[in-house]
Amino acid sequence: MRIKKLELIGFKSFKDRTVIQFDAGITGIVGPNGCGKSNIIDALIWVMGEQSAKHLRGSSMEDVIFGGAEGHPASGFAEVSLVLENEGGPFPAKYSHLTEVQITRRLSRSGESDYLINREAARLRDIQEVFMDTGAGAKGFSIIEQGAIGKIITAKPDDRRTLIEEAAGITKFKVRKRESQRKLQATDQNLVRLNDIVGELKRQIDSLQRQAKKAERYREVKQEIEKLELKLASEKFRELNAILNDSESILVESEDQEGQVKTQVESLAAKLEELKLSLLEREKNLETAQAIFHDFQLQVQKKESEIQRLGFEVEQAQRQEIMQDSLRSDLLKKQKDYEASKAQLYQTLSETTEILEGANARFDAIKLEVEEAESKTQELDDDLTTKRRELMTLGQGETQFKLQIENANEKIQELEQRLRDAAGVAGEIDQKLQVAQNRKNELITQNSTQVSSLAEVNVDREAKSSQKLDKELDIEQSERELTAMRSQLTEVAGKLYGLENLQQGFEGFEEGVKALLLWRRSEIEKHPDGGLSSFRPVTEIIEVPENLELAMEAALGTRIQSVITTDSADLKNAVGFLKNQQSGRGLFASKEWMSERGHTLAAQSDELWQKATAEDGDLSKGLRLVDSVKANQEYAPLIKSWLGRVVVVDTLEEALEGSKKHAEFTYVTFDGDVVEASGVVIGGAKEAADSGALKRKREVRELSLKKQELSAKAALIEEVIRKQKEELSTLSTEMEVLSDKKRKLEIEVEHGGREIERANIEIDQVTRAVERQAKEVTQLTEQVNSTQAKIADWQQRLAEILARKVELETHCQSLEVEYLSERDRLDELKDKSTNAQVEFVEKKERNDAAKRQLETVERDLSEVTERLGSMIEQSEKNRESATDHEIALRETRTLLHQLIDEAQAQQLRVSSLKNDFETLSSEIRSKDSELSQLRSSHSEWLTRLNDSKFKAEQARMNLANIREQILEKYVLELEQIEAQYCIDESETLDLLKEKLEELKDRARKMGEVNLSSITEYEEVSARYEFLIKQQQDLNDAKEQLRKVIDRINRICSRRFKETFEAVNERFQRVFPVLFGGGEAQLILIENEVSGEMGIDIIAKPPGKKPQSVTLLSGGEKALTAVSLIFSIFLVKPSPFCLLDEVDAPLDDANVYRFGDLVREMAKRSQIIVITHNKHTMEINEKLYGVTQEERGVSKMVSVSLQQAQEVIA
Repeated sequence: MRIKKLELIGFKSFKDRTVIQFDAGITGIVGPNGCGKSNIIDALIWVMGEQSAKHLRGSSMEDVIFGGAEGHPASGFAEVSLVLENEGGPFPAKYSHLTEVQITRRLSRSGESDYLINREAARLRDIQEVFMDTGAGAKGFSIIEQGAIGKIITAKPDDRRTLIEEAAGITKFKVRKRESQRKLQATDQNLVRLNDIVGELKRQIDSLQRQAKKAERYREVKQEIEKLELKLASEKFRELNAILNDSESILVESEDQEGQVKTQVESLAAKLEELKLSLLEREKNLETAQAIFHDFQLQVQKKESEIQRLGFEVEQAQRQEIMQDSLRSDLLKKQKDYEASKAQLYQTLSETTEILEGANARFDAIKLEVEEAESKTQELDDDLTTKRRELMTLGQGETQFKLQIENANEKIQELEQRLRDAAGVAGEIDQKLQVAQNRKNELITQNSTQVSSLAEVNVDREAKSSQKLDKELDIEQSERELTAMRSQLTEVAGKLYGLENLQQGFEGFEEGVKALLLWRRSEIEKHPDGGLSSFRPVTEIIEVPENLELAMEAALGTRIQSVITTDSADLKNAVGFLKNQQSGRGLFASKEWMSERGHTLAAQSDELWQKATAEDGDLSKGLRLVDSVKANQEYAPLIKSWLGRVVVVDTLEEALEGSKKHAEFTYVTFDGDVVEASGVVIGGAKEAADSGALKRKREVRELSLKKQELSAKAALIEEVIRKQKEELSTLSTEMEVLSDKKRKLEIEVEHGGREIERANIEIDQVTRAVERQAKEVTQLTEQVNSTQAKIADWQQRLAEILARKVELETHCQSLEVEYLSERDRLDELKDKSTNAQVEFVEKKERNDAAKRQLETVERDLSEVTERLGSMIEQSEKNRESATDHEIALRETRTLLHQLIDEAQAQQLRVSSLKNDFETLSSEIRSKDSELSQLRSSHSEWLTRLNDSKFKAEQARMNLANIREQILEKYVLELEQIEAQYCIDESETLDLLKEKLEELKDRARKMGEVNLSSITEYEEVSARYEFLIKQQQDLNDAKEQLRKVIDRINRICSRRFKETFEAVNERFQRVFPVLFGGGEAQLILIENEVSGEMGIDIIAKPPGKKPQSVTLLSGGEKALTAVSLIFSIFLVKPSPFCLLDEVDAPLDDANVYRFGDLVREMAKRSQIIVITHNKHTMEINEKLYGVTQEERGVSKMVSVSLQQAQEVIA
């Protein structure tokens, strides 16, 4: 068995469905702190059946449900599914035929929890049994959570024992042991109940034997009653059948008329429904037409805006064309000037060329004559030429720099104009930014107000919710009190009802007295106005304190059964009734007769008592019974005559002693012992079942008062509950109002938030525009500054050129003077040659200067022509753009007119549809009125139909009642016996009823009769024998359960001992491997309370003395715990093992040893490791990363080792 995959939905930080595939070997899970890695371990523990929210790092189980994050609402439920794969290892026997098993646990916020195995409902116990004795499971040793490694060390010895028990595979045995113990306890309880039942049955058997004979006599009377009742029922049955037939004939006629009218109603209703559907369709058409008309209006508005935009663009293009024309005129003027200069220079060049050719001819003629002179003056001439050339170059540089400075100044003016334009735009943008920021501040203020209002509503709603919860709890408490009160009331009413029935049936009286009292009461009921006086038993006319009830019954003796009549005539009638009915004998006393003698007897008793107490002081300490009895004034003489000489004492010894002194008195004790004046002693215990009439009377009185008290309390509580429910309803209404207000405020807050977002977007856009404008201004300023710097540089260089030019001109003049001076010294013969040569040079200079000027003018003319062409091309583009905009403007205006025409046509169509809608609505109202009239007619026929049905149904119900009564009472079908039980001609209904009442009267006079006493006696006897056998069976089962528990104890003890020794042996070997030396062992410690053996750990790291693990350092404790867990794995490998940051307290050296042991474990089990350590990551065969791209929401990614280290970093 291994974990194939884990699926989480809404569990803790895993909001979305997350599936994690696990392979055999070692799987690692990495991620930064707080990303949700440990939630995966919690999910595994939870799906395995963990019930402790604290164990899952929560305060309640609801904490496992995703609680929401920024931008994500809370989930309504959490669900985790674990798929286990069957790979041939240990696998639950119940599912061994399957390749895999899916275990699912689901919890909703409403508290509903579901467990599923292979998508079928299961119990928590079924899921726990899957992992039992595997070392896995929610509390198995194979799951080591974050921080749990240290708990193994700090745990109590008894808690460590569970690790060995799980490895020993005795968990199932302990579960069975607990089940056997529960069964044993249940068996003991069953035996106690069974013993009580057996004792009760034994008492019932004795009582039922006495009731059987009475039941036989009663049965004969009941048979006669049955015969008469069946005759009367048959006659009533025939009468009701006749009524039923008449009602059904009327019913048929009513159904026909009702059906016709109903058809008309349905037809008209269907037609009306069609009209309403048509009305709905027309309403939709009207809404559609109105929507189209609204769209046309929007399009017209858009086209009008577009026309304004195009008009602005045409005007802009025209303004640009005007600017272009002005610039083009300036350039054309420059072009003409340059062309005129070019023509003049061409003419000058032609003239100088002709002159130069003549000079050259003359110079050639005299060249031979001046060669000698030239050689002398050549040096001066060359120097002068060089200087003049340099001077000419300087002149060209001067012209170029002046032109560049002029162009730069023009550019600066253009840039300054653009700067001024940009400053204006920046002002507009700043104004827009200020407006947007002001709007944002207003929205924030408004939103803050709404948020505050929402918070106040939430506070009010929470307060109301708390009040509602308190009120619900109050109602629940009140209802519990009411239920308890009603339960008490029901119990009291039941007891009172039973006692009143006994009292009404005169239970406890002799048969004759009972029959007489019942007969007299029936006679009074039959003839309420007959002037009959009631017979009253003596117990009804006296009231006795509770402590004197036994004494009173003992003192009265048989007179407790006395019947008090009004006068002697009633007394004689009573005696005559008993004789006629032969119902027994009775004691009687006449109120009229006894009142005459009673006064005399009472006076004699008082005189005798006063005399005796005067003579004997001890007697005066006693209690005369009559002094403690209350009776109506009319009966007081009778009671005094009976009880005037009765003295109540504490003990029988006192009674005997008093009787010796004063034999004229009767003595009675509180317990009911009597010493009569005659010396006869009556004593002993009264039968428990023989409850006294006085006690019953008192209990009826007390229970009646208690019933009234409980009824009043119940009514008071009901009124409290009614008021509480009214208050709860008020709170619910207030909460609904607050909820509506909350929803509206939430919508307003959300809308305000969106408005703020839009304002932020607008501010961002304007801010970016400000930045762009500022950037443009900066760039323009930089261009101006750069151009000004260039102008300054050019001016400086121009000044240098001018200075150099003046210097060269001066130098040239001096050279010329020197040159002429030299030539003056030449022979006159050479003057002509020199002059010719000078003339030639001058002409040549003029010709060269003209060429240079011509080149300059042509270059400037080319630049101007190029700029003019570019401007003409740009002007052409502007004109084309303006033309396009004008065309688009005309087309848009045309389209606008079309849209206006279509909108007007659509408006007419909307009006037409409105008229159609109103016409159809009027027709529907007319049909509605007609339908109401038909329904009224249908209602009248339906009333007649229902009346007929009611009469027929009432007849059927009466027939059914008669049938059920006969069937229930006599188990006979009335239809089958109707003909058999017919009234004879000599019989009448009144005669039969009278005879039936007589028989019932006889049955009542017989009192309560247990008709089933014979069969009950047989059944109770059989049940008694059966329960005696069950008693023996339970004793046998009890002994068998004790043997099973003893056997489980032996198996658990043996397995625990074997596993402990094996784990201890592995622990002694693993510990030195992890510590690089040292030694350790496990020892058993007996728990003095439970008697079970706990486990302690003794460890000796290298270089230390043996000591308890609680004295080790943090790292040593962790290594010791890891050693113990790995030792258990070597003895009992679990199918899989989960390690959550177990390596956290270990240093690098120990982490490497830890990794080696994990690799060794991976040969036997599937390992899942959560870690931050890069060395531990290296041993994993597969790595998952847990991230939180959105705060509070975890996601899984598959990562490489390098990525994992980056994630951790």
